[in-house]
Amino acid sequence: MAHTAQNSILDFFRLDGHVALITGGSKGLGKSMALGLAQAGATTVICSRTLDKCESVAAHIADQTGQESVGMALDVTREDSVQQVFKDTMERFGKLDVLINSAGLNDHRLKVGGFHKQGLKVIDKADRKSTRLNSSH
Repeated sequence: MAHTAQNSILDFFRLDGHVALITGGSKGLGKSMALGLAQAGATTVICSRTLDKCESVAAHIADQTGQESVGMALDVTREDSVQQVFKDTMERFGKLDVLINSAGLNDHRLKVGGFHKQGLKVIDKADRKSTRLNSSH
């Protein structure tokens, strides 16, 4: 796209026709990134462990942006769950262009200032497994 006086620099960052899957997309940073991707024109797949939350966020994003957005339940620590979401995404949209790994771990036992070595190992293991499983598709 050649830059003209009529278009904005943001036009170069449009995601029209692209499909984005966001893990941890039902709240926090994942939700914000999903909204931003949809505002840029992407179709979004909102994923977290709770399907109702995913569907609610997807409906909100679709309403706010006019872009298609769907919710899918996903537990990033379970390989069968990851495989099912990628299969469902490919069947529905035929492709996946953007993957945002934003799923996090919230363990009420790990309070601010109360982190301990075992807690950090749990977080590290979940992050590594999530990234490995999601990136392998």
